[in-house]
Amino acid sequence: MGKTTLAQLVYNDARVTQEFDMKAWACVSDPFDIKTITKKILDGVTRSNNDIESLDELQIKLKETLKEKKFLVVLDDVWKHAYDDWNRLRIPFSDGAHGSRIIVTTRIDDVASAMGTIPSHCLEELSFKDCWSLFEKHAFQSGDCMAHSERKIKIGEQIVQKCKGLPLAVISLGGLLRSKQDMEGWKEILESQVWHLESNVSPALQLSYNDLASHLKRCFVHCSKFPKDYNFEKEKLVRLWIAEDLVQQPKSKKSVEDEGHSYFLQLLSRSFFQVIFVCHFAILIIFVGFLLDLFVGF
Repeated sequence: MGKTTLAQLVYNDARVTQEFDMKAWACVSDPFDIKTITKKILDGVTRSNNDIESLDELQIKLKETLKEKKFLVVLDDVWKHAYDDWNRLRIPFSDGAHGSRIIVTTRIDDVASAMGTIPSHCLEELSFKDCWSLFEKHAFQSGDCMAHSERKIKIGEQIVQKCKGLPLAVISLGGLLRSKQDMEGWKEILESQVWHLESNVSPALQLSYNDLASHLKRCFVHCSKFPKDYNFEKEKLVRLWIAEDLVQQPKSKKSVEDEGHSYFLQLLSRSFFQVIFVCHFAILIIFVGFLLDLFVGF
């Protein structure tokens, strides 16, 4: 629905930044681990990698760091928590300056109710107009549909309607169709039986995965070894793929490293990775929440 994207826009907006002395972003996911979250927040506000092992020591240092400071903390993608855990996590925040804020993104109403002190802001599905604008940007080389036939545009509109207002689905299919210039490729996506299957996985993401070449599927499946919402660095990930013999020897004069980078960019273009800008540096996050659903029997 774009919860994380909206939080990023707020977090990185210059008008917001100038209101706070310190900022930190923590991707929470599942499980709700107090120590891990506390360390992410401390690393964010101090802009350093703290090697403290004890939760108590982490909380003491975080509390000292935030004391009388106006801070903004984002807890992204919270799935579940015990109320006692939430109370313990927020202990270091008590001495912050008036006007400090904590933003929580979650897809679960109960989590929002338990953690929130103001009414939740619920995101609605994108309108067809906005979905089409997003689709044009990703599906057409020029960024608009004016140079394409009316029939192709009509098929594109029907595909966008099937995405049901979900921006990730629109972007994923747009990236897929960008590489399919022929009409039959677009028609095949529109008429796919995947749209009719009952699954926890978005049909658009399933179609994007099904269309991957086998070597790209192997690289993506390799990423399922890592925890959900794991932060990847492209160079390290490519080296891991090479070490696991997942990168084919290029037929041209390209190096195997260049070939691995091209694999990564292809997966990025299909929205299997997302570039997140927080704390003035880029983090690459892979969507692994639906891996087990996709890859049973692979």
